[in-house]
Amino acid sequence: MIRHARGAAGRGPGLTNEDIADVLERVGDLLEVQDSNPFRVRAYRG
Repeated sequence: MIRHARGAAGRGPGLTNEDIADVLERVGDLLEVQDSNPFRVRAYRG
């Protein structure tokens, strides 16, 4: 579930740092499943 916060200068919904961290973690998971370079996978994980 994505929770929306106010965007920059009040221009509507934005993403929280937690939301962005979740997306980057998922990218790391997808790269790992694709047998990508382990250093690239780690770059997307906290």
